[in-house]
Amino acid sequence: MFRPLRRPLVAAIVVGASASALGAQLTPERDDAQPPMSGLSVQLGGVGLDVGRLNDALGAIGRARVPTSVATAGVDAWVRVKGVVLATSAQSYADRRAQATFFDTETAGGSATIDLGVPVLASRRTLLYPMVGVGASRLDVTLRQRGDASFDAINASPAVDASLTAWRWQGHVGAGLVRVLRPSWWNVQLTLDARAGYVAPLGDTDWQRGRWNVTDAPAVGQRGAYVRLGAGLVLARRTYAIAPMVVSMLPYVAR
Repeated sequence: MFRPLRRPLVAAIVVGASASALGAQLTPERDDAQPPMSGLSVQLGGVGLDVGRLNDALGAIGRARVPTSVATAGVDAWVRVKGVVLATSAQSYADRRAQATFFDTETAGGSATIDLGVPVLASRRTLLYPMVGVGASRLDVTLRQRGDASFDAINASPAVDASLTAWRWQGHVGAGLVRVLRPSWWNVQLTLDARAGYVAPLGDTDWQRGRWNVTDAPAVGQRGAYVRLGAGLVLARRTYAIAPMVVSMLPYVAR
C-alpha cells in the first residue's frame, strides 16, 4: 500500500528498535529527571497535494484526476542536544487509483524532510518544540489504459501506458510533541508522538519518465496543512538515532 519507501522505512524501524533494545541492556538506566534525548516513532497522517494544474491537464482529455490529499505512513527520528532538536521524517503516500472511461490514473509517492526545532517545554516526560524544515517530495503517476489486451497489441502500441515521476523541493513550519509513557516495557520507554504544521513547495518541479526528462509538465508538490500521530520509543543514546535518520533519507539524497 505504501510502496515507494516501504523497504527504507522498515529498515529504519528495525535498526532503531534493535539498537535501542540492545542499548537498554548494555547501558545504565536513564536519569528520569532529564528530558528524553532521542527517539524513533512510526506515524500515520495526511497531507495536501498541489496538483491543480496537473488535474486540469488530465481532465481536459478525459483522464482520471490525481487526489488533492493523501494518507501517509512513515518514520520520524530525532535527537535533542542542549537547546536544539534535530529531526528527520520519511513518509510514504498510500497508493491511490482513480478510474475514467478509458484510462486509470494510479498515484504513489512520498517525502522526506530534515528539521530543526527549539524546545519550549522539556520535562522528564514531555518534549514540545516548534520547528522549521526543508526536504523533497516525490509523486509517481501512472496512466494506464483500461481493458484486457493481447501481448501483440501491447507490443505494437508501447505508448498506451506512461509512468511519470515528479520531484520537488519543499519547506515547512510546524511543531513536534513527544510524550513518554509509564511504566517502561523491558526497560524501554514508549512514547506517543504528534507532528503538525504547514508545508509548501519550493523551486521548480523535475519530471522524469524512467531516466529521461519530461518537459513542459505542470508543477506539483505538497501544499497545505499536515498532521501525523504515532507511537515510538526513547532511544538509549543519541547515536542510535543516526542510522534510522540516514536510512530513511537515502531514497531522496541518492535519487
